[in-house]
Amino acid sequence: MLQTKLALLFWIEAGLAAISSLLFFTTILWHNWIELLFKFDPDAGSGGAEWLTVLGTGATAAIFITATAGTWRRLKTTERNARFEITAN
Repeated sequence: MLQTKLALLFWIEAGLAAISSLLFFTTILWHNWIELLFKFDPDAGSGGAEWLTVLGTGATAAIFITATAGTWRRLKTTERNARFEITAN
């Protein structure tokens, strides 16, 4: 049961890390995608919204990548402990 929950959590975190990373790199490489997509210029051409988006998505990606790595380690430790319990019995 715990392994199933950890596996689900891992995939959710990995997906959110991928989306955040995609937005991060998209904003770095294509600065005006926000204006083109929403047809709205929130910073009146100064570029401030783009840099805020870069910072926000970069920080979010780093947080989710770190969380995903922690969940992966917990999942592997849980699997190893479960195998040990089976062989010990």
